Amino acid sequence: MQFLRSHAGFLRILLLTVFISSLLLPQTYHPVSAQYTPIDTGSVLKAGTTITVNSILDVINYTDGLCTLREAIITANANRGFTAVAGECTSGIGNDHIILPAGTFMLTIPAGNGDNQFSGDMDILDDLTITGAGRVCATPGEKCTIVKQNIVPAIRIFQINEGVVVNMSEFGIYSGREDQGWGGGGIYNAGTLTMDTMIMVANSANTIGGAIYNTSSGTATISTVGFANNSAENGGTIANYGNLTLDQIGMTLGTASGIGGCIWNAGGNFTIQNAHLSSCSAANGGAIFGSSTISIANVTIKNSSASTGSGGGIYAYNTTGITNVTFSGNTAGNQGGGIFADKYARLTLLNSTLSENTAVNGGGGVAFDGSGDGFLNIKNTINTNNCNGPITSLGHNIDTGSTCGFTETGDLQNTNPLLGPLEYGGAEFDTHALLTGSPAIDAGDNQGCPTTDERGIGRPKDGNNDGVAACDIGAYEYHAPKISVSDVTVTEGNSGENFAIFTISLDDISFTSTQVDYQTIVGSAGNTDFDDKADTLTIPAKALSRNVSIPVYTDLVHENDEIFYLQISNPVNASLGDSSGVCTIINDDNFKLFLPLLLK
Repeated sequence: MQFLRSHAGFLRILLLTVFISSLLLPQTYHPVSAQYTPIDTGSVLKAGTTITVNSILDVINYTDGLCTLREAIITANANRGFTAVAGECTSGIGNDHIILPAGTFMLTIPAGNGDNQFSGDMDILDDLTITGAGRVCATPGEKCTIVKQNIVPAIRIFQINEGVVVNMSEFGIYSGREDQGWGGGGIYNAGTLTMDTMIMVANSANTIGGAIYNTSSGTATISTVGFANNSAENGGTIANYGNLTLDQIGMTLGTASGIGGCIWNAGGNFTIQNAHLSSCSAANGGAIFGSSTISIANVTIKNSSASTGSGGGIYAYNTTGITNVTFSGNTAGNQGGGIFADKYARLTLLNSTLSENTAVNGGGGVAFDGSGDGFLNIKNTINTNNCNGPITSLGHNIDTGSTCGFTETGDLQNTNPLLGPLEYGGAEFDTHALLTGSPAIDAGDNQGCPTTDERGIGRPKDGNNDGVAACDIGAYEYHAPKISVSDVTVTEGNSGENFAIFTISLDDISFTSTQVDYQTIVGSAGNTDFDDKADTLTIPAKALSRNVSIPVYTDLVHENDEIFYLQISNPVNASLGDSSGVCTIINDDNFKLFLPLLLK
């Protein structure tokens, strides 16, 4: 007793320490009852672990031996290492990794009273990685993972809370719907979200961000993701108030009844590069409406519309930088079929191509309000449609008419830029190629010229073969592809005729046909060993190679291996690469077959 009295303070501290430690120990967690039971630390996963989902059902039952997606997220949210009934979800401490098998995960638990993780959308409350088996089932038997909802009233799919870091990859998000005014039919992100190799289809919201709403506290980095048929009042596919980066994106059929058919950058910062936006529609800003800062590079925006307003491709209201962008086939019910810049916009357009855009009230290519303190500067850019407003040329632009006021150094008015049709240009997205003889070739200003074109082809190049590399005007950098001939090996054979098949190829796609002369040249093999041949070969537009077949004569004479050459020359719409192909004829005659004849 004396010991206890003299050490009472110490014992109180000891008991408190034990109690607190018990709370920190890994435990068995029953989310429904919210009760924890300490478990044997010998079986504990002390860090984030892999949670393998084994059921496509949307149920919460911790004794049925199934691990569902919702259960996996709930257990990961607990952020405590615990064991479970065999087959159930088992999480660790920290960033868990949920693995989804192939299949369709249909959310069927309707939203309850209040916003919680047990019903309705799936709330992510702690750092988490989710990986599926693939985003698209492109061919029969191919594995993919789809997460969607089938509830009345409908629900969104994922909600990511503030301060939470989430990584998603290799699955699709379909048919989410948010109609309570919060936005984000597929994903509501207030944390830090990274998405890679995914697809989002047919998500919607009655306010903003049909597929994704990135809030003012949110940071979203999205790459290699496809978006289709998403809709909202504003920001049909994405609405951004935070920091948003899009890279390697395909986005189509985004619709908004208000602004930003595909994207509304409402606040924060927005960067998009290496992307393809098509068939987006809204009242204003058919593809993109920029209320805040935007940086756009290496993007194609096509066939999008501002039905009753302005900016079929882009409506810019704030600081906007556009580099290596193709605007094609966009329309506006008012002004700016390709681009509309509001009076407060500060827009710089560099090395871009605007073609086949139209607007009812002027500025088919570009329109600028000009009544405020904004500006619209254009350099190294092609516009094949009319302009409207006080546009400032920084030189080296091409206008098919004279409405843009391009009168600075290097500007060309009333000039046909000789553009090819909008089509695949050897990169991920469609471009208007410069055809051979285009006045845009080597006519740009190297100062400020981007280091690549929209496709990622290096700039500047010597497109007109005058020995000087100069930047081209527009989003496409022309260069005559190099044409080369391959080496080939052929076995001679003992009877009949054999063929040496040379491949003559281009190192890049060409939008015009290419021609080259070829001629066989004797080497150690003479013209009694092969058919001496000379002709002209044509490689059609957009093809990369063609073959030339040279007959090789067979015999029964034992001899050494021999060679001859195929020489190419005089290329049209190409420059010479490797101009000499070597054919090696392998002798396959056996000397022993002739020994009896020699002895005889």
